[in-house]
Amino acid sequence: MNSLIVLAYHSINEKPHSDQTAPLSVHPEDFEAQIRYLLSRGYRNIRADELGLKSPSSAITGKRRFLISFDDGYKDNYDVALPILEACGCSALIFLSTNGIENSSTGEQRADQYHTEISIPYMNWDEVRIMEAKGVEFGSHTLSHAHLSSLNSDTLRQEILQSKQLMEERLGHSVEWFCAPYGDYPEIVYYIVRQHYQLSFLTYAYRSVLRSRPDVISRIGVYGHNSLNTFKLKLLRDRLRIV
Repeated sequence: MNSLIVLAYHSINEKPHSDQTAPLSVHPEDFEAQIRYLLSRGYRNIRADELGLKSPSSAITGKRRFLISFDDGYKDNYDVALPILEACGCSALIFLSTNGIENSSTGEQRADQYHTEISIPYMNWDEVRIMEAKGVEFGSHTLSHAHLSSLNSDTLRQEILQSKQLMEERLGHSVEWFCAPYGDYPEIVYYIVRQHYQLSFLTYAYRSVLRSRPDVISRIGVYGHNSLNTFKLKLLRDRLRIV
């Protein structure tokens, strides 16, 4: 049974930005209730840098721990989620789609060519740095939130490696964690990622995948329509999943 829980969020917002983004937006009260439920059950919030390098399972065996992660880098992670994290004494790992962060930082708040269906504003680099100073960690979610399996090899490498390079330039340190958009993680992506990152994260990864790829960590997706009871059921299913 799994002793590490990794939660995957996107947006924390009382009012979704559109009907299309509603599933991605978790209400702030629900977000806090989910965190406090885990804390009440004896789970300790951890940072990604506590997982160990390349072999995270050795660092978590037999201990109840949970890690909070976010995808994309939306502005409400800074405005709404950060105060809740601080109130609960927790940190988080945010995977940035760097084109969105870069556009926001230059005043061009717009969707990119692959992510046109999402209208949620992104953070800018100043907000990212403030969050990092408060203990939040950051990883790569590619340049443009592309479906990686649809790209040719050159574009694929650009998405994976240039996002890492840009983050390292903007933040001034190495970036060691990666998460593929849409859970789109074919073998070629795994081959490139494992050469340049220490760990990668995949929502609802099969146990067979995890056994053959010890540097891949499974996550539980949490969405706006999930009640607290549904959240608890997801945790139970994750602990019992053996596929």
